[in-house]
Amino acid sequence: MNYNRNTSIMPYSRVILALFISFVFLPKLMSGQNNSVSALENSSTQNNDAIQTKFKVGVETNILPFLYNGYHGSIWGGKNGYRLRLVTAKTDYPSSTVPEGFSKVNLTFYEVEFDAFFGRRKSEFIGFWLASGIGRTTHEATTSNGISDKTTTTDIHFGIGYTFSVWKGLTVNPWVGGAWHTDFPDEIVVGSEIWRPNSLSPVGGLKIGYTIF
Repeated sequence: MNYNRNTSIMPYSRVILALFISFVFLPKLMSGQNNSVSALENSSTQNNDAIQTKFKVGVETNILPFLYNGYHGSIWGGKNGYRLRLVTAKTDYPSSTVPEGFSKVNLTFYEVEFDAFFGRRKSEFIGFWLASGIGRTTHEATTSNGISDKTTTTDIHFGIGYTFSVWKGLTVNPWVGGAWHTDFPDEIVVGSEIWRPNSLSPVGGLKIGYTIF
């Protein structure tokens, strides 16, 4: 019987050669892939860390005071979802809230606010937030006869809202809150008129903001 050794040995030799190549080169290929994945994961982690630790600065304005012969402006800075805001504003009281015997009541205030954001985008100052702060407000009341007088109070402010991202650094921010005028007198006499102010004032509006960097 003829026995051809080549037909029997060659298939086994090819299998052995293939296994040898696999054991030699496959670990190196897998190591290279793992290194690439690790590099991508590390890069993503570093980018997230950079976003979380980056100090941000922005500006905001509330639309409502402009509708009542006033203005509003603030600048803020912070990181990791916490920020400080410096605010100044002036506005008239809505005519429906002006006391009888008076033609106008307006206020001008300066305050410092602390904001805390919550949620997955808090480091970008996007999402739900709570705020508290302190400030000084000058209230000017004018009687129907044109007599004016001013009273200045120290105020505690608090608020709640949600900041939406509109485009790049542009945001809109609906909010509500209150201002407690800690040292408002029970009565303010202006000429022959008497104003009995409320110690707690509701506040709110719609803020338009922009993150500068």
